[in-house]
Amino acid sequence: MKHNYTVIFLLVSLFILSQLIGLYLLKQDLEVSIHDGVRQIEYSSTAIGERPETTPESTFVMIITGLTIGTLLLLLLIKYNKVNIWRYWFLIGSALMIAMALNVILPTLIAWLIAVTLAILRIKKNNVFTQNSAELLMYAGLAVFLVPMLNVVLMLILLVLVSIYDMYAVWKSKHMITMAKFTSKNNLFPGLSLNYSNKVDITTKKTSKKKKKTGVLGGGDVAFPLLFSGVVMTSLIETGMPKIIAFQHSLIIVLTTALALALLLLLGQKNKFYPAMPFLTTGLIIGFLLI
Repeated sequence: MKHNYTVIFLLVSLFILSQLIGLYLLKQDLEVSIHDGVRQIEYSSTAIGERPETTPESTFVMIITGLTIGTLLLLLLIKYNKVNIWRYWFLIGSALMIAMALNVILPTLIAWLIAVTLAILRIKKNNVFTQNSAELLMYAGLAVFLVPMLNVVLMLILLVLVSIYDMYAVWKSKHMITMAKFTSKNNLFPGLSLNYSNKVDITTKKTSKKKKKTGVLGGGDVAFPLLFSGVVMTSLIETGMPKIIAFQHSLIIVLTTALALALLLLLGQKNKFYPAMPFLTTGLIIGFLLI
C-alpha cells in the first residue's frame, strides 16, 4: 500500500473533487442553441479572451508540442538549478488557469484578482490548503480552455500516447521522477499533495519517531482524465442530451477512474514511483464503454 488508508481516501477524494469542479464549470460555460434546425454548442470567452480558431487535430498537435517543449525546458532548469525561473513560470501559468476557471462564474476582474492572489499564496505561503485549492482550480481552467477544441477520438489517442510516455518516463528514463523531486523540494510541485507523518520504529532505542511523508498525484494525472470526461460530456450534449443528464453520465467515468486510482494506491508499494496514467486510462475507457 502506497500510503495509509486516510491519505489514500483523501487523495482519491481530492481527485474526484477536481473532476466535479471541472465538469461543473464546463457545463456552466456552454450554451445550447438551435440555428436553422441545427443544434450547436456555444462557449463564452475566457479570462484571456476568445479561444483560437483551430481544429481538434491542431489542438492535439499543440498539446503534444507543449508537453515536449515544457518537459525539455524544465529538465534544463533542473540541470542548472534555475529555481526562480520555474517559480515565475509556474506563477504565471497558475494565475492564467485559475482565472479561466473562476471567470465562468465570476466577472473577469474579480476572477483575475482572486487568481493572482491565490497563485502568489501558492508560491509564497505554500501549504496543503493553498496548494490543493490552486490545483483544483488550475486544471478546471485548463479544461474550460481546451475541451471545446478537442474530440473523443483524439482524446483517446492522446490518453494512450500519454500513458506510454508516462511508463517510459517513470520506469525507463526516470526523468519524471527527477522532475517530481525537484518541484517537490522547492514546494512547487504541480499536482495534488498531502503531507503526513509516519511512525518509524527505532529498534536500538525501543522508541519511535515520526518521519514526514508526502502523498502526491501529478498534475497530468488530474488534467487528462478531466479533459477526457469533459470531451465526452460535451459530445453527449451535442447529440441532443440535456446538459444535466450529460453531466450525470460523465460522472460514471469519474467513478471508474477514481476506482482505478484507489486500486493503484492500495496495491502500490511504499517509496516506489508508479506511472499513474496507464491505470487511469484503463478506468477512463471502462467508464466510457459503460456510457
